[in-house]
Amino acid sequence: MKSIIHVLLFLTALAPLSLNASTESSVIKSHVCIDHHAALWFELENISAASLSIDASSLPWVWWYGSKIDIEDQTSGKAVEQIMPIEDPPPPTRLTVQPNKTFSGHVDLNAYFAALRQTNRDHALSIKWVINVKTSTEQVPVEGTLTVPAHFFDWNETRCNDESRTRQSKE
Repeated sequence: MKSIIHVLLFLTALAPLSLNASTESSVIKSHVCIDHHAALWFELENISAASLSIDASSLPWVWWYGSKIDIEDQTSGKAVEQIMPIEDPPPPTRLTVQPNKTFSGHVDLNAYFAALRQTNRDHALSIKWVINVKTSTEQVPVEGTLTVPAHFFDWNETRCNDESRTRQSKE
């Protein structure tokens, strides 16, 4: 039941994210949220009238190296150290997304940033991402920033890129 509530909180807190200028940037709308488990949730929507064929390895929940995610301590300005896993690229896979349909996934930031929770105990964090979604014709950059306050991971909370959030009781 608790995980259903988390999913509902995530879905109700979704917010649009602006994209960089690109010839296809107007075909993808995105929503990005983080939960108290340090899972960064991405939902991308094909808002064009045509199907999109996407290289799945360009999505961070399929392959870490398909994107760039950085976390910075807002007090010191220093980057939270990243653990760079040894990962072979996945086999080539195309994902076809029909018009007005979404595709989504999440990245467990704990797996890539060992000091994430410890740093957040005393400091706000800035999470920045760039995903170059590879379509059959080009790369569509999707980027944004999300700020989480100190002690964020101590609360049962979801925060989205528009700073909206739903707070529950402390665990």
